[in-house]
Amino acid sequence: MAVNSGLGAEIYISSAPVLPTVDSVTEFKALTWVKIGEAESLGEIGDESNAITFTGLSDGRVRNLKGARNSGSVPLVVGHDPLDAGQLALIAAEASRFSYGFKLVIPDAPGPTYSDSVHYWRAMVMSKRIGAVNTTDVAKRTFNLGVNSEIFEAVAAVSP
Repeated sequence: MAVNSGLGAEIYISSAPVLPTVDSVTEFKALTWVKIGEAESLGEIGDESNAITFTGLSDGRVRNLKGARNSGSVPLVVGHDPLDAGQLALIAAEASRFSYGFKLVIPDAPGPTYSDSVHYWRAMVMSKRIGAVNTTDVAKRTFNLGVNSEIFEAVAAVSP
């Protein structure tokens, strides 16, 4: 099967801020990671080019060009757990002015001899909002991650 659900995915935050020079899978793998518990969803991650347009006077044709690359901001929604080490790390990171490393493990190994795909990036934790609490839902918290790097991917591969 070529596609998988997100069931079993895991997300982590680095235990300490990371420098902008951390920019390879090898460097991200060397970090110490804290698993973020009770993660429910993570928005889309990945680069998108800003649009640059130009309209020529002679032909009136709009030309579209690619500008700066931006990975944007991504919401991470968790079931609020005041004792979860990963959520506490996110709360501390939100109070910081530094970027942290993030790691997303997607359970997409195509067979038992393969690894799962892992995605790494640097981001600032921009918010730590508590969601609307009511009698028919789990209390949730949304952390918005302002991504400050490209997304580095270690794709599923044959395990050693």
